[in-house]
Amino acid sequence: MGTTVQTRTLQAIFHESEQVIRQLTEQEIDEFKEAFLLFDKDGNGTISTKELGIAMRALGQNPTEQVNY
Repeated sequence: MGTTVQTRTLQAIFHESEQVIRQLTEQEIDEFKEAFLLFDKDGNGTISTKELGIAMRALGQNPTEQVNY
C-alpha cells in the first residue's frame, strides 16, 4: 500500500487532471479520443506498456524498458 505522501500526491494529480478535463471543449475531447484509438492497437480501451512505447516513439521520445519506482 502507498505511503501517505504518495496518496496525497496522487490525489493532487487527480484533482488537477479533473480541473483540466472540465476546461476541455467537446471537440478537444473527441480529438484526444481519436488520438488514443490510434495507439490502442488491440481496441481493449487501454494502452499497454508496449503501445505506450510506440506512442512515445511516435512523439519523438526514446523510452527504455527500465521501470523506475
